[in-house]
Amino acid sequence: MRDMVAFRQAVLLAGLCVANLVYAADRSESLPNPLSLAQALDIAGTRHPELAIIDAKRSRANALYGAAQSQNHWRIDLLSRIYAVEPSPLQSSDDRQDYAAGIALRRRIFDFGYNRALADARRADEKRWQLAWVDAKEQHKIHVLEAFFAVMHADLRYVRENEAMATAFVRFDRARDQRELGKVSDVEVLEKENRYQKVRLRRYRAQAEQRHTREQLAAVLNSHELPQRLIPPKLKHKKIPEEFEPLWQTAQQRNPGLTALRVKLHGAMDGLRAARRSAYPVIDASVQAWSYSRDLAGRDRWQAGIEIHMPLWSGGAVQSAVAQAQAEWRLWRGELENATLQLRQALLETWLQLENLRVEREGGQVQLDYRDLYLDRSRALYELEVKTDLGDAMVMTSEARMHAAQVEFDTIRAWARLQVLQGQSVSLSAMQEQ
Repeated sequence: MRDMVAFRQAVLLAGLCVANLVYAADRSESLPNPLSLAQALDIAGTRHPELAIIDAKRSRANALYGAAQSQNHWRIDLLSRIYAVEPSPLQSSDDRQDYAAGIALRRRIFDFGYNRALADARRADEKRWQLAWVDAKEQHKIHVLEAFFAVMHADLRYVRENEAMATAFVRFDRARDQRELGKVSDVEVLEKENRYQKVRLRRYRAQAEQRHTREQLAAVLNSHELPQRLIPPKLKHKKIPEEFEPLWQTAQQRNPGLTALRVKLHGAMDGLRAARRSAYPVIDASVQAWSYSRDLAGRDRWQAGIEIHMPLWSGGAVQSAVAQAQAEWRLWRGELENATLQLRQALLETWLQLENLRVEREGGQVQLDYRDLYLDRSRALYELEVKTDLGDAMVMTSEARMHAAQVEFDTIRAWARLQVLQGQSVSLSAMQEQ
């Protein structure tokens, strides 16, 4: 039985060494080693392409807003024309080429609010993408939390399966020795070997899961280096809010996704106003100066005046634009109402989950204390050669630690989700009792 502990330690050490060698071979970018959860969250806010994509959409919306604003600015155009002409018999010059060059200054001075409404709609779109970027950044931090905890769970599972494999192997090996002495049959040996092979398979799957979860964590951190050692977070969680309605009021006011939809709904109303006013007349101020190759009667050297453009018939284009804008407004109103319902439900579920996890964490701590004491007793009995269930005790202790860690991971994730739903940034310090 003493060989079991040595065998278990050797196998565990070998497995961890192989895993570390594999992880180290993939390094191409620097990640802290060991890596803490706080460090992973700091990295998450700067290095992922999903955030870059949303920021590019925000920049595009900002450019469209700038283009809409420019419609009310002065415009300066250089004009030129070249004609081949047949001179009139009344003209003294028989030059068959006519050149003209000019400069024109134009500015729209009144359009019944069309361009203002269009610019407001573009501005709303830019604000929406800015809020979407903030929301995506915090949601990405939750993905980092999940990936970080998946690695830690995989490591704990590997330890548990490694303990189980070592125990199963020792029992299988002992059965083979007893068969040589004629104490057990071949059936009993095969039964022990069958159990060992099943546990051995679980152990190798757990080792593969270590690699897989590290790949996922590296991906959410936008790194080609696989993280090696992680530092478990240790938090003393603060008291869960007793009332739900204050949480809901804060979420309604500050949730970036909900705010973005409100902004977009206002922008859709501005777009509808712009579509309706596209049929209104527009008034432009214009100043032009010209230079000609031929001086002819009726040609002005400069002009200054007011131009009025009155649409008479659009062929249904205005009606179609108005109908499209109305449908757009109804769409975003529905999105806002649906998002409000989903937000309240998600917030309520998270609030209730925190309370359930608090109770489960307390029970898990009792179970872990029990398993630690039971392990100490089994180890003492093993030393006295009274009882030989040390292997099972170690497996059960590892399983209790894995369960307690999973509850802690779920609690941190629930607190982070509660923060994001209320429009707050994910903060480990804000989860902790001060």
